Amino acid sequence: NNDAGQTVRHHCGVDLIVYADTNVIATESGTIVNQFNFLAGWQGVQLCALLVQTDSGVMINYGEIACDWSKKAGQRVAAGQVIGRVTRNSDGNRMLHFETYVRGTTINYSWSYGGTAPTSLLNPTNYLTALRA
Repeated sequence: NNDAGQTVRHHCGVDLIVYADTNVIATESGTIVNQFNFLAGWQGVQLCALLVQTDSGVMINYGEIACDWSKKAGQRVAAGQVIGRVTRNSDGNRMLHFETYVRGTTINYSWSYGGTAPTSLLNPTNYLTALRA
């Protein structure tokens, strides 16, 4: 948002609203590629994003989770394994920010209105719908 309260960038994922301290589980088996600071959380708690390259080829950004620096690039995760925990963001909300990208992505992206969408971005709703099926 800009100073006038207008949205100036696209939202690249879906926000799944959950209770505080909800466990985040891996949607598929894969390998951790990166963990990085995502944004400042509730009462100064730092939030992170965990990027996991799934074995099926989709890169998943599990964002707005509590930082757990024991998670390292190269570690394997199993489908259904607890890989994080949701905590409050700077607005006091509790959500998992969920983004999907093509194989090889190492960071999350955003783009301004009027700009071009990152070519690595995939629709997370399509992924979750297909996973459910």
